Amino acid sequence: MKNVLLQTFIAVVLLFLVACSTKTTDEPLNRPSAGEDYLKANQFHLDAKNDSALFYINLALEKADTSNYLEIIDIYILSSKITNNLSLYERAMKEALKALEISEHLHLIREKTKALLCIGNIHFKMYNDEMAKQYVLQAKAIAEENDFETEIMLASLLLGQLYMELYDGNNDYNEEAYKLFDQALKIAENQADTINAIRSLLHIGDCCTNSNRFVDPDKIVKEHQQTAKKHLDEAMNLAVLKKTTLHQNFVRISLIRWNMVEKNYREGLKYAFEILDSTEDTPENYSMLLQACDHVVYLYSYLGEGKLTWTYHNKFRAMMMKESDYKLHRTLQEMSVQYETAEKELKIERQQTELERQQTRMYQLIGGLVFSVLLLVMLAYVIVQRTRRNRILAEMNTVKDKFFSIISHDLKNPVITQHNALQLLAENIDKWDTNTLSDYSKQLLKSSDDQMNLLKNLLEWSLLQRGRKTCIPALFNLAVALQPDINVIKNMAERKNITFETHIPETVIITADENMITTVVRNLLANAVKFTATGGTVTLDIAGVCRDGARGAGDCRDGARPVSTGYIVSITDTGIGMSPEQMRNLFRLESAHSQVGTSGEKGTGLGLIVCKEMLDKHGSTLQVECAEGKGCRFWFEI
Repeated sequence: MKNVLLQTFIAVVLLFLVACSTKTTDEPLNRPSAGEDYLKANQFHLDAKNDSALFYINLALEKADTSNYLEIIDIYILSSKITNNLSLYERAMKEALKALEISEHLHLIREKTKALLCIGNIHFKMYNDEMAKQYVLQAKAIAEENDFETEIMLASLLLGQLYMELYDGNNDYNEEAYKLFDQALKIAENQADTINAIRSLLHIGDCCTNSNRFVDPDKIVKEHQQTAKKHLDEAMNLAVLKKTTLHQNFVRISLIRWNMVEKNYREGLKYAFEILDSTEDTPENYSMLLQACDHVVYLYSYLGEGKLTWTYHNKFRAMMMKESDYKLHRTLQEMSVQYETAEKELKIERQQTELERQQTRMYQLIGGLVFSVLLLVMLAYVIVQRTRRNRILAEMNTVKDKFFSIISHDLKNPVITQHNALQLLAENIDKWDTNTLSDYSKQLLKSSDDQMNLLKNLLEWSLLQRGRKTCIPALFNLAVALQPDINVIKNMAERKNITFETHIPETVIITADENMITTVVRNLLANAVKFTATGGTVTLDIAGVCRDGARGAGDCRDGARPVSTGYIVSITDTGIGMSPEQMRNLFRLESAHSQVGTSGEKGTGLGLIVCKEMLDKHGSTLQVECAEGKGCRFWFEI
């Protein structure tokens, strides 16, 4: 039945695999590369033309090969940077987290560092300073551990900016920021990275200016101002050489702040108007124009020119409205793109669902046929198992009834007999003579010994049945281990006037559970004495098994030697023997019955069952040779 079930299961699996092999797919074999669109998006990003950059990065995302993990991570990170600059923080964070998840899953350490920096920068833009600090510090630690110089530089720049924002004139953040910017500058100069060198010089200048912003005018540190001017002038020279108007304007913003500390308001206005004159009124430049207008308002207010202050304040408000309208338009546009993308994905999903539905119908038809066959097989299997289980349960119930019978009858009666005998002894102890008391005590002792043996056998059998008695084989000398039991059996034999003979080598080294094997031999010897009449003989024989199968040293012919790990243990008696019927039921508890010994000893048949189960655990078998009225021979190989 098990083979039929296995064959049916294999057939089901094969049918399923054949059905799956016919599955079609609408995915194209070759996807266009997203590399060109990525490069265009990156260049527009570097030029601060984020709208154009967003257009090309969206194309790159559509074309990206999702199996090319390095490419998809780079695209996600650049898309996150672009959308972060456009204040689309939700999308920026979503794509940075995707990049982080992929890089962590594939153990791409450098890409993980970039993703952490990206997430830190998003939190920085959203004024989540503590979260930003955690992510940037984590990225910096990984970069330093792996000597990623570029990532160390970028982390130092971002962390320094964060510390400058946290500086309130009383903490050490400004000093820490200066150290970080100086570290970034050295790496940028070493890598000939002009853009990040400009950024580092610019931030160092801001740091020095920052240290004088929160002090009284008479406490301004001139050395800090001189250091700031030196680094800002150097940044401006590099920006002019690089011909990057954007970075020149960043330096001008810093120079405005420096001149405000110096109270050179006219000089500050000059830099502000240079920004306004050189910057087009386009969405990419709204942020820079707003900063310039804001500074013009403050400078004119410091100069006391109220009319011009009010004029540029209105320009500032108008610019803020334009930027707000642009951000709203851009957000709506982004939502529209997301909606269209979702519609396309839904259409593809519907087509795929229809294909899958058709295939599902085919699978259901095949599955129904297979299930019907399988159900019939399972039904037959259940019937066979139920029949077998009922038979086993019936046998177990019979064994249980026999076991309770042993406990209730063979264990209860001796206890009652002993109780009555002890009561009789207590009533007549002053009346009986010494010899009578001695004989009576010996009979009680013998009865107690029989009861103790029964309890031992019950306990051993119970432990074996519950799996609580385990076989723990070890090397030991069986001849030495049996000596205490041999002495006891010898005394039992002498009391019945039985000759007890042993033929045992001095050394019988075996690997077995010592307690179990000695228990088996002791039970077999006790049974032999029990069922042997006065004047009979009981023999214990242990001999090595020869290579040619003969046993005993005298039987090893032509120089054959006993196998070192093989012995036959044999117990022979000249007792009452057993009938064929008794031998058939010898090891079945439900059929076993008590047989009285030659001196009236009582038994349950449980001892031999325990012996057999203990030998089974050793991979051995208890063999029996009996003839009614002529005695028995029990033997096993170990």
